[in-house]
Amino acid sequence: MLISIAIPAFNEAKYLPITIAAAKRASRVFDAAGWESEIVVCDNNSTDDTSGVAKAAGVRVVFEPFNQIAASRNAAGRAAKGEWPVFVDAGARVSVVTGTAEVVRLSRSDHKVTLRGPLGKIHKLDIRPELESTVFNDLSVGDLVDFRLINP
Repeated sequence: MLISIAIPAFNEAKYLPITIAAAKRASRVFDAAGWESEIVVCDNNSTDDTSGVAKAAGVRVVFEPFNQIAASRNAAGRAAKGEWPVFVDAGARVSVVTGTAEVVRLSRSDHKVTLRGPLGKIHKLDIRPELESTVFNDLSVGDLVDFRLINP
């Protein structure tokens, strides 16, 4: 599986290195899960060195001449090669959290697992059909599971 991290950017040369570095850290989590990833930056007709900064960071750069965030996101999405696109704004910081969570609910009917994570936060996860038998056969309410949460 290939995950594409798509970053639309307009005059973001100042902030883009932080965002790309965070996206690369998130990519390492994908790699650990056995998923390949790519990072695509869409330069939305910037007047600063947005393209140069992105190229220097070693990511693929595409250009969208029409100055509009939707046009830039769409251009990045079209250029993405992955089955799963993840859109992150250029000024955003992506964080990766790892920890242990408790299984509090398993629902085959709506294909969800509900976890209680650190500080009591509840997370409802949709389970892909090809993973359902493994997830629902191997987990029980009360089990503790390791997780990786990626927050854009």
